[in-house]
Amino acid sequence: MPPSVAEIITFPVSEAYRADSSTTAADLVGVLHKAPRPTRIYHGPQVEDPSQGYLVTVWETYDQTRATLASSLHFDVHHVQFAADPTSALSAPVVELVFFTLKEGKTKSEIAPHLDTLVSQDTKTVISSMWGHSIRRDNQLVMLVGWESLEASAKSDLVRE
Repeated sequence: MPPSVAEIITFPVSEAYRADSSTTAADLVGVLHKAPRPTRIYHGPQVEDPSQGYLVTVWETYDQTRATLASSLHFDVHHVQFAADPTSALSAPVVELVFFTLKEGKTKSEIAPHLDTLVSQDTKTVISSMWGHSIRRDNQLVMLVGWESLEASAKSDLVRE
């Protein structure tokens, strides 16, 4: 599969979502994405702050995301270009999203070798990991890690604040 674009939407988790996340997420996707349809859809609440959730839609190209309403609504929306298909990481039991904002004067090319080292570490508890750059925010990078469990993520030194 060619490089993919992930549309990452942060949304407030409602009581309806807590009660039936699959129906509520389907409604949200239906409102945001009239046409075309994304290739994959993932969603879930944050572990650290269960009042917030993520809806991640995977597209073949950034141009496909332009037909969505997500960017025009009052959600925090990130469009991230990954060099590889992110579905293996997004399909993991636990998904970690790490947002990096470059300091003034720093470039993506300066941080890229460090992110390459992080995502290439050999760990038995990571199902898949990768990083990508924000399409609309030049100073932002996103690392995506799919873990086999929450415990594995908590014990790892792969990503620390």
